[in-house]
Amino acid sequence: MKAKDIREMSTEDIETQVIDYIRTLKELRYSHYVQPIENPNRINLLRKDIARFHTELNARLNQVTE
Repeated sequence: MKAKDIREMSTEDIETQVIDYIRTLKELRYSHYVQPIENPNRINLLRKDIARFHTELNARLNQVTE
C-alpha cells in the first residue's frame, strides 16, 4: 500500500488495518515455520506496510499535540 493511500484513510481505518495486517503476519510466519510458503517475500511486504501505517499514525499524533 502506498503512503498516499494511507494518508487518505481515516485514523480508525488505519488502526483496524494494522490489526488485520499484524494478524495476517503472525499467521504467515507460523505457516512458514511449519512448511515454507510459496512467496516468503510477502512477510517482508507486510512488515513494511505495518511500518507505513505506524508512521502515519505517529505523524497524526504529533500534529494533534503541537
